[in-house]
Amino acid sequence: MKIFITVLFSFILHFNLICQEPVNSSSQLKNATLNNFTTITDGNEKAPVLIGGISSLQSKIIYPKEAKAKNIEGKVFIKCKITTEGLVEEIKVVKGLGFGCDEEAIRVVKSSRWIPGKINNRPVEIDVTIPLIFKLENRSIIL
Repeated sequence: MKIFITVLFSFILHFNLICQEPVNSSSQLKNATLNNFTTITDGNEKAPVLIGGISSLQSKIIYPKEAKAKNIEGKVFIKCKITTEGLVEEIKVVKGLGFGCDEEAIRVVKSSRWIPGKINNRPVEIDVTIPLIFKLENRSIIL
């Protein structure tokens, strides 16, 4: 039985090594792309940076009257593309709250500026998802 397991393990290991395509150089690794979204690099990538941080976006939110009247609170998730110039494009709501909060989140994100993401020291377009919190001020909790 031990011989059978050893032979089986050797066969599986040998088969896996044969089926893998070799990577000939680091340039192949740097430039490999999967599904036009994920780029494999050797650590020379930088994510886009929101100028002023997420707190600068939060501070620009004007609470919608309809949401305030109905005590609506929560998070709105916005997905967008950060261009090579640091501008925001292709904005869409991934998860919203309604009552004017989604539109306000879009307005705030449109006004933001970014330091673009980079791969191999070259600016690239990158999709990001931004959570914006809608929380009413001075709200007392009734137990």
